[in-house]
Amino acid sequence: MNPSGEEAAPSFVADLVRLRQDAGMPSYSTLERLSDHRLSRSTMSDVLTGKRVRLPEWRFVAVFVTACREAAAESGLDPDPLGTPADWKNRWDAAMAGHRDVGYGGARRTRSPRPEKSGTAPAPTSPAAPADDPSPYTAESTLWGPVPPIVHDFIGREDVLEEMRRRLIGRGGVIAVQGLAGVGKTQVAIAYANHFKGNHDLVWWISAETRERALADLAQIGIAGETEMTDEDRAAAVIDALRLGRPYGQWLLVFDNADDPDRVRDLLPPERGNIIITTRNSRWRAFEELHELDVLSRRESVEFLSRRIRGLSEADAHRLAEAAGDLPLVLEHAAESRIPLDEYLTRLAAAPRRLLSANQPSGYPVSVTESWDAAIERLRQDTPPALELLRCCAFFGAGPIPLEALERGRYLPRSSLQTTLGDPITRSRAIGALGRTALARVDPARRTIQVHRIVQAVVRDRLSAADVEQSRHDVHLLLAAADPGDPDDFDNWPHYEELRGHMSPSGLEGCRDPSAQRLVLNIVRYLRVVGDPVQARALADRALRQWPASVPDDLDALTMHLAVNRSKADAMGALGAYDDAFELSRTTLARAQASLGDDHEETVILGRSVGAELRMRGRFAEALEADRASLRAHLRVFGRDHPQSFMARNNVAIDDTLNGRHDDAAREDERVYRDALNFYGRADHPAVLYYQNAMARSLRHAGRYHAALQVADQVNEGYRSVIDRGILSEDHPWVLAHGNDLAAARADAGVPNAYESASDVHNRCWRIFGVNHPQTLAAAVTLGSALRMSRRTKEALDRLTDTADRYRSTFGTDHPYTHACAIELAAAHRQSGDPAAAITLLDGALSGLHGTVGAGHPYTLTAMTTRANALADSGGLDDAAAEARTALTGLRRVLGPDHPHTLACAGNLTLVLSDLGRQQEAGTDRADILVRYQRSLGAEHPHVTFFLRRERLDPGFSPMPL
Repeated sequence: MNPSGEEAAPSFVADLVRLRQDAGMPSYSTLERLSDHRLSRSTMSDVLTGKRVRLPEWRFVAVFVTACREAAAESGLDPDPLGTPADWKNRWDAAMAGHRDVGYGGARRTRSPRPEKSGTAPAPTSPAAPADDPSPYTAESTLWGPVPPIVHDFIGREDVLEEMRRRLIGRGGVIAVQGLAGVGKTQVAIAYANHFKGNHDLVWWISAETRERALADLAQIGIAGETEMTDEDRAAAVIDALRLGRPYGQWLLVFDNADDPDRVRDLLPPERGNIIITTRNSRWRAFEELHELDVLSRRESVEFLSRRIRGLSEADAHRLAEAAGDLPLVLEHAAESRIPLDEYLTRLAAAPRRLLSANQPSGYPVSVTESWDAAIERLRQDTPPALELLRCCAFFGAGPIPLEALERGRYLPRSSLQTTLGDPITRSRAIGALGRTALARVDPARRTIQVHRIVQAVVRDRLSAADVEQSRHDVHLLLAAADPGDPDDFDNWPHYEELRGHMSPSGLEGCRDPSAQRLVLNIVRYLRVVGDPVQARALADRALRQWPASVPDDLDALTMHLAVNRSKADAMGALGAYDDAFELSRTTLARAQASLGDDHEETVILGRSVGAELRMRGRFAEALEADRASLRAHLRVFGRDHPQSFMARNNVAIDDTLNGRHDDAAREDERVYRDALNFYGRADHPAVLYYQNAMARSLRHAGRYHAALQVADQVNEGYRSVIDRGILSEDHPWVLAHGNDLAAARADAGVPNAYESASDVHNRCWRIFGVNHPQTLAAAVTLGSALRMSRRTKEALDRLTDTADRYRSTFGTDHPYTHACAIELAAAHRQSGDPAAAITLLDGALSGLHGTVGAGHPYTLTAMTTRANALADSGGLDDAAAEARTALTGLRRVLGPDHPHTLACAGNLTLVLSDLGRQQEAGTDRADILVRYQRSLGAEHPHVTFFLRRERLDPGFSPMPL
């Protein structure tokens, strides 16, 4: 016995390879699909290329055979000659026993008839072969010629080949593969002919650069009969014979480089067989089904380069693929040139035409630059406006260019490009010419035009320094003219994202034109509002480095500088660099006040930074006064119903909450939400959702837990819709802030396992912002509190201990949030049975809170409530009762008698009174507390359950955004 089948494995694997060929050479992706993904590409590749020395497992063979049979049936082939899984099980058993000849003789290559096109008579078919003769349609008997050899290390394109196979086999007919020079059209056609030659009894290659060459290649098929005929007559006879299917009923013709449809269309045999056309001319779309061939995927490019260039790292392969724009011919050129990577990239950037014209890859008739140069020369002769347009496009980014940007050409200074772009007919003809020559890809549906980065480099390389400067500036003005003008409007975000892709490639940041600088500012603002502060700060830095260093005399230019600095400071704050952000804000505000005056819009907007800094420093009362003054300025300059005023009003509401004025905050947040909804006119606008979330948060701090959760759930639905539509990402700061608020609302409302959503939000904040960012710390407190309320005390203690340390290191030892986090940690210690540790923490927190927020602040009163519980746990009942009474008096005054924190403190006091033997007093109070609890939270809320079980309850701390 040979248990692994090693001796028979090569022969058996060869039969599996023949099986796939006889099934019509289905791609790995097809076999994956037909096997319901029980087969993987990597496993099939390893088995069929002999990388595995042992016989494949029977499970693999059974699924592979079944998938091949289904693939054959999809292609119109008879699956029966391929053998059933039972037949192959016998062969596999024999191979396992060491027998090399397992008896697979190959399939008879007969095709089931294809449905005839509607309205046509059935086409004649070739005579069937006798049953005992070899099929005339086997791969070995296919008439083959003169197909070029497949290039070394042809890679990828499986999806393309499968799509072509589906279109051609499924319905018959013609497909035109169109794309720019060097994208691999010919190689795809060669690969298709090789992969699927078993489906045809004739495969013939026709070079169609000229009509004469195409006629000569058709005439060579040799089925016309008479020998004394011209190429044209012989080709006509061949076309007629192929149309009739005599003697070849299943044929494939490839017309390569058929760039002029008018010259070769009449050479395409009708009604029968398959035809592939490779072309750069998109005009074929008017006559045949067109497949636009794109560059390789990045994965395919990296795989190709890794195979071809020994020792190339994956990172370097990505660098080279990016520089080459994943264009196959340039990748092949790089692989064959043997030039060191860094040198190649330098030369490709500096002189692409000179580099690509040398060291022409083997197997390619001309260099890619020759093809492009010839196409550019034809434009110069036939369509000069198209050449003007191409030069302009060479200075955009490599991504799609909005046609709207080109349509703004009338704003350019008087020039030939203005004439080209300003006249709709001339512009349309120029765009069409670029599409027909494949020097650009035109997408009418998206209204974009795109020029490959290597084509752009070659075009730029042909220009003089003066032409380069002029074309670059023209692009700056075109981009500026396409500025939607309002980056806060999410309907404009797709436009800003498109413009952003062309900003750095065109060098827009260095342009001195005011309209171009305005666009740079708006893109900085766009990046901030969509939640990308890293890129916002980087762009602001690049712009400020290139703009004049001195303060401009022109007030508009000065305002632009100030606005970019303000946006940079905002981005720095979002990244957690608060000290630097506030320093920049202070200097920028001082410049604005000195140069523009206190009532200039930019000065008023900058004024909001004063309250923001005070909040972040923990000086909550001062922040409230500063933001009230800022709000008065906003109302005076912008009016009440303006987006800038909404932000100022929201800041005051935040300050109200931080100062314990929860009812005032809830009322103002609701008004801001209503006004924003009226202003923006849609409930799913991101700004409206932001203010609605602020309203939910204020309701929660005011103790209206169920109402807060109801609103928070509505916000969550709104954000889900916005995310699903691609307007915001899952990781946008507003979405993450809402996620933390929603988790806190669920915990406060008594939703079971609220800690799970809190954990998810905390992990996402950690990943996006870093472990010490304020938003991450807030999420950590929410998670710790939710764990504590779920009685997962050990996990809560671990989380809160770490978070308390991070608050001290990030905010300082005397920040109110540092002390408040210590309260939450103390509650976890008490719950774990360590009241002494809790008292030590609370003594420190109370000392700090008295000095920062005062004796009557909710944080201070919450600390006293928890300290009373810890004293009671330690046996100090008299001290506990006194502490609880003081806290209760303050909570009733600040939060009201029905706030859950007030009720928790009141319930705790009754337990202390009972322990002191004052049951009658405690009982009377407990009856009133229960009524209030049930009215406020409902009979099923966990707080009510804890109260009825006579458990002491510690109110939690929920950090507000600063």
